[in-house]
Formats: sequence, C-alpha cells, structure tokens
Amino acid sequence: MYKDNYRKSKESDQKSAGKIKPLSKYGYADFMRLAANSHKAGNYGRAVDNCRLAVEMAERAKDIKSMADAYDLWINALMVEKKYQAIKKLCCEARTKLGNYLDLVYYEFLVARNSNDSSIARKLAAEFLDMKSKTIKKKNSWGITKIEFAGEIQEYLNNLPEHEEDVKNSMGMEK
Repeated sequence: MYKDNYRKSKESDQKSAGKIKPLSKYGYADFMRLAANSHKAGNYGRAVDNCRLAVEMAERAKDIKSMADAYDLWINALMVEKKYQAIKKLCCEARTKLGNYLDLVYYEFLVARNSNDSSIARKLAAEFLDMKSKTIKKKNSWGITKIEFAGEIQEYLNNLPEHEEDVKNSMGMEK
C-alpha cells in the first residue's frame, strides 16, 4: 500500500512539473469586487488590502488598465482616511509601474493642496492642465477619469497669489 501511494504521488509530481500554480484561487475581478464592497461599507483598511492584491494580480497579467483602476480605488480609500504620506508613497509606486498619467497627477495635486504645500500644488496643477491638453487628443486612453476636475484645478491656480511675497503680505508678515 505504501508503495502504491508513493508511486501515485511521484506520478502526480511529474504531471504537474512545469505548471505554474496560482497563488490564489481568486483573481483580479474578485479582489476588485471585494475592495469596492469594503469601500462602500466604510471598511477602508480591508479595501486597501484587497486593492493591493488586485494590483498584484493585474501586474502578473500585465494588464495596465486594471492596475490603474486598482490604484485608483486604493488611493481613494487612503484619501478618505486622510493618509497623505501613504498616498505619496503609493503614487511613487504607481508611477514606477505605470508611468505618469493624468489621474495620478490629480491625486498628487490633492495631497499637496491638503498638506498646504502651495508651491508643489502649483507645479502639479500646471502639469495636470498640460497633460489634460495632450490626453484630449487620445480618446481611448486609460487613467483619465479625473479629467472633469480640470476646472477645479484651473480655479485653484487662479486663486493662488503670484509670488510667495504676496502670501506673506496678505498674512501681515511684511518685512
């Protein structure tokens, strides 16, 4: 009996040799569904975990659009929790894996604006508007869901003082 079991296990090992076993029985769509449901329920920590797994699955499949969607939901969950440092790190990771795209610049702009870093926010707003004009020409591009916020960003730029001296003068911090 022992010899039969040993022989069967060796045969199954030989059959499965060279086949890559999936790390999880769940795929990208399953993790995104779980993340979206967790986000709706207000369980942002679980949404972040599921988005991380969805990014890994999309990366293995080399599906750039799916990775961008997973990063989008992940950043939204962190934005609700106001974890701006984590968002900065995540944006750097996304830029490394996907390159620079419109939605990513928008999120970085929001982080800079909410962190009261007006010089970086100004640069990112200008970069967003520049990228917007370039991406309008590409109709079927991914990562452009935040294009409708261009008006908000333009308004932000219009309301900013031109120089830092103007900010100091408006605060009564004249020399």
